[in-house]
Amino acid sequence: MDTVQVDDATLHQLYEHLSVWEKLEDRRLAEKVDEQWVPARTGWCSGGRSYYARILNAAGERIGRVHYLDCPDGVTRAWPKDIHLGGVRLSRSGHEHGTAPRLTTSRWSLLP
Repeated sequence: MDTVQVDDATLHQLYEHLSVWEKLEDRRLAEKVDEQWVPARTGWCSGGRSYYARILNAAGERIGRVHYLDCPDGVTRAWPKDIHLGGVRLSRSGHEHGTAPRLTTSRWSLLP
């Protein structure tokens, strides 16, 4: 699969326009949480957990990935990492200052 780097704002807009967040919340799209996590490396989330989840369609095929930060303040923040459109993966080129994360609930509880 070919990969194209896109800026953070473009990937956020795609997730919004394609209703990815909404479909994750109401479980029309499934998530498979990666069991490996690392400590959050941001000062404002010190002591938190950083991890990824794969987004799966109804056929169980990976169609994207989300980066989650579970912070000690009890808030989970989410950023899109990539999305697959046709045979192309649109991947975030890095976090940009000023692009706010989506506030959500922890996905860590989805692990078996």
